[in-house]
Amino acid sequence: MWTTLIAALSLTSAAPAAIPLSPVSSDLRDSRLALSPRTLENYLRFIAGDETTGRMTLSPGIDKCAAYIVEQFKKAGVQPGGTDGTYFHEYDVTANQRPTKNNVLAFSLGGGKRLSPEIGKDYVPLVGSDSMKLVNATMVYVGYGLDESDWKDYEGVDVQGKVALALRGVPEGRTPRSNGWKARTAKEKGAAAIVFVGPSAPGRSELPAYTPGQGIPSSTGIVAAAIHSKLLKDLAGIPYSEARAAKAPASKSLGVVAKIVTELERNQGMAKNVIGVVPGKDPALRGEYLILGAHYDHLGRGEIASRTGSDAIHYGADDNGSGTTLVVALAEHFAKTRSNRRTLIFQLYSGEEMGLLGSRAWANDPANEATLKATTAMINMDMVGRVRNDTVYVYGASTSAGWNDVLDAVRVEGLKLDVNPHTRGDSDHATFGRKSLPVLFFHTGLHNEYHSEKDTIDGINFQGMAQVGEAIIQVVDGLDKLQKKLEWNPQADLGGKPTDRRIPPIR
Repeated sequence: MWTTLIAALSLTSAAPAAIPLSPVSSDLRDSRLALSPRTLENYLRFIAGDETTGRMTLSPGIDKCAAYIVEQFKKAGVQPGGTDGTYFHEYDVTANQRPTKNNVLAFSLGGGKRLSPEIGKDYVPLVGSDSMKLVNATMVYVGYGLDESDWKDYEGVDVQGKVALALRGVPEGRTPRSNGWKARTAKEKGAAAIVFVGPSAPGRSELPAYTPGQGIPSSTGIVAAAIHSKLLKDLAGIPYSEARAAKAPASKSLGVVAKIVTELERNQGMAKNVIGVVPGKDPALRGEYLILGAHYDHLGRGEIASRTGSDAIHYGADDNGSGTTLVVALAEHFAKTRSNRRTLIFQLYSGEEMGLLGSRAWANDPANEATLKATTAMINMDMVGRVRNDTVYVYGASTSAGWNDVLDAVRVEGLKLDVNPHTRGDSDHATFGRKSLPVLFFHTGLHNEYHSEKDTIDGINFQGMAQVGEAIIQVVDGLDKLQKKLEWNPQADLGGKPTDRRIPPIR
């Protein structure tokens, strides 16, 4: 869900005692539900798994997720709804930074031995590094790179004009220090460059992402890179596990010369929305559309908007692997049943976490203007995996008077719809509401794991997700009973925050 929700989280009072999730029955098919909890779980295990690495827009991980969604669409017989007969709608976007071809990192180990790490695999230049400045100097190992009253890694060694080699992170129990803090300290001690080693903590990513939060301030004026922990033994003669376990500073000069040049540029590329279509069965209505959407991007390795500052994979199982999974499963359902009278467009957006970029790109594309005009409504699913108290929140009822009858007719055993008139501006439905299109937003509430590395699949209520899916199927059926498009309400409450009910709190 879009990053503006962080403000809402920061204003939330201390979280009450956790409310247990409803029982998950992913092993048994509930005959009352059209969607199988087990199928939802199978989809989500890939979508929010290790291989997709947090689905950051423009990352290899989100490309793998997009390919997986397309594979499921093809298997189900969902037709392509993107550009030029493809499943993709692409748009130009900038996300973080990327290295240019001008980066160099090489180590002379003595005795004619050299070590040349591979960029992106063995090393990365840090965002904020002093660009295109050649450093060719001897290295000094400075442990954790700390300069504190009871831990002085720079004491007894001279780093003036040299390259400081420092572990990321801090010894257990100490105050965390960022890469930027350590780079600033190295600069103050006279170092020309700093090379960081290994993950910031056990289980974290070996290499920082190309993002300011994991880089250093550009004002530091020092060349900075980071290397994989496996290289430490060759450079400093110390196994990485031994270095991390040190109980005191163990700094020393090294018989190694490092040659470093760094350069990064804006990471510009074509982001992908994934779009599938299930044609309507009624000749009189198939020329009208209903959009069912969700964003499939997330935060990568904490590259944007992480609430914890961790550089571990932010899996985004609930936000928004859950909505993505539900859209894919609904597309499969309607492709098989062909029960829909109107044509259904299933849209998975990238760029949502960066400001609803994907949905805005699609809705503002002139090529889609006729489709928008023929669309009766948009239904958005964002964070629908944490049903608690048997309740799903449904926002946007004020966008059309016709929603009242449709929602009143929804009956799902074990699930209550908490219907709210206001729209909320923090997810992709808001894009369509601003186009005067009736919208609904299904959401199961915030929680402590939101925008953190702990939003994992083990917190998902698959039975609850299947129930939410059943409610949406009934909404589609209810719309299909109408012979005309929903009418937009000019007095719709498009406020970004709820006006008559509180935002569901963190649980």
